[in-house]
Amino acid sequence: MVGTMGGRTAVANNGQITEGIRQAVYEGMVQAISTQSGSGGNERIVVQVGDGTLADVVISALNKKTKKVGYCALEGI
Repeated sequence: MVGTMGGRTAVANNGQITEGIRQAVYEGMVQAISTQSGSGGNERIVVQVGDGTLADVVISALNKKTKKVGYCALEGI
């Protein structure tokens, strides 16, 4: 990606772009959680994935894997 940084032309590779996004998301989550910390630690964070939630995606994948292999992959954990 080519853009400008501090008024100068800059080029970022995939790793730098990914790291920048990761850092921005982390800082945003920290700020969101700290803003809500006055509620006594009872915050609920829902991560959206498409039209569902992260929990929906994980449960769906686990159910598919269970049907495929014949046992729950979480057994014994």
